[in-house]
Amino acid sequence: MNKRVLAAVASATLLATGSAFAADMAPRPVYKAAPPPITVFSWTGCYIGAYGGGAWGGSVDTNDPRSQGGTFAAGTFYNVAGGANAANGGAYSYDLGSSAIAGGTLGCNWQSSNWVFGIEGEGGYLRLRDTGIDPFSATLGSDTRSETRVGDWYGVVAGRLGIAFDRTLIYAKGGVGFTEVKGTITDVCTVGACGGGTLLATGSDTRAFWVAGGGIEWAFADSWSVKAEYLFLGLNNDLSVCGPGGGTATGSTFCATHSIDGIHTAKIGLNYRFGGGRY
Repeated sequence: MNKRVLAAVASATLLATGSAFAADMAPRPVYKAAPPPITVFSWTGCYIGAYGGGAWGGSVDTNDPRSQGGTFAAGTFYNVAGGANAANGGAYSYDLGSSAIAGGTLGCNWQSSNWVFGIEGEGGYLRLRDTGIDPFSATLGSDTRSETRVGDWYGVVAGRLGIAFDRTLIYAKGGVGFTEVKGTITDVCTVGACGGGTLLATGSDTRAFWVAGGGIEWAFADSWSVKAEYLFLGLNNDLSVCGPGGGTATGSTFCATHSIDGIHTAKIGLNYRFGGGRY
């Protein structure tokens, strides 16, 4: 009887030992690392940047100066002897020329789905300047000259609305701009073929104007982007240019109007966005 009990215990012990050994030999599970979180590029954030490019204008429409009264009746043209009269209005024009532009930008964007809304300020250097000879002074030695200057500075505050294709942003831009406009009309010649009158007329003003345009921006890194942009400065305002006559024109103030069609600008810029561009 004891032998049977011992045999049963021995058998149970062997079975238990074998089961434990088999469990130790079973393959262990393999645990894989969790995949990295998916990140999406976003244009949301504020940025600072710099740009450079060019500006060019249309024409300056002006006229031979007219008397405001006094020695010469109001409406009398300064170069009446050269053919300026009520029929032709003493009108003529000249090109405004071109200029390099450069400056800085500061702005913020907010992205919702693929739409990007933003506000941006830019300011910098711009100087458009050119001179035209009054054609009605041609028979008087071409001594009456008109000059118009826009700048040397300008600023723009504008909104931006764009659609993003991941790292590429196509946008429209519109707002208000500011710059100084200055005009002069001079006649300092009284010898030779020149007439006996002289004139020094000036006018200047800081003008507000509308702006509109658009561009494309590409983020080549999380915090850095480059852009190409066109912006029209709607500076189609009239500037009054006035001054007293001298010599044979003494006794009256003469005035002309300088009207600018507007200015085209094109630029390339580099922006740095604070906080990167992923979430």
